[in-house]
Amino acid sequence: MKNIGLVFSVILMSFALISQAKQKVTKSNGGQNGYRDITETHDGADHTLKCKNPGRESCTWGQGFSIATLDELEAIDTFVENQLSNGSYSGTGKLSGTNLWFFWLYNEANGTLNYTIAEDHPDYEL
Repeated sequence: MKNIGLVFSVILMSFALISQAKQKVTKSNGGQNGYRDITETHDGADHTLKCKNPGRESCTWGQGFSIATLDELEAIDTFVENQLSNGSYSGTGKLSGTNLWFFWLYNEANGTLNYTIAEDHPDYEL
């Protein structure tokens, strides 16, 4: 009987994680003045921003979402970029005064930065 309860708990937790809104950002091969190719997609509660190749555009969201305003997104982006400048290539943070968690990972070998923003949950995937 305990096994059935454990399996049921795992299934419920899985549904909670699947339905949680996430915002993922990937930056690669940018130039000193920004990026050339910027793609923003929205699929239900999941939002993705991909920026690559040297260009003149900043890698920013075009709109806020239910879990974060544009100002909050910019604050997280600035924090992550500052961490990279200081040599911190991975980490987890929480935006002060909010319930927004974020995790970043920079791959020095290929110059790709990935970070994910999620609400109320520090366990997420890049």
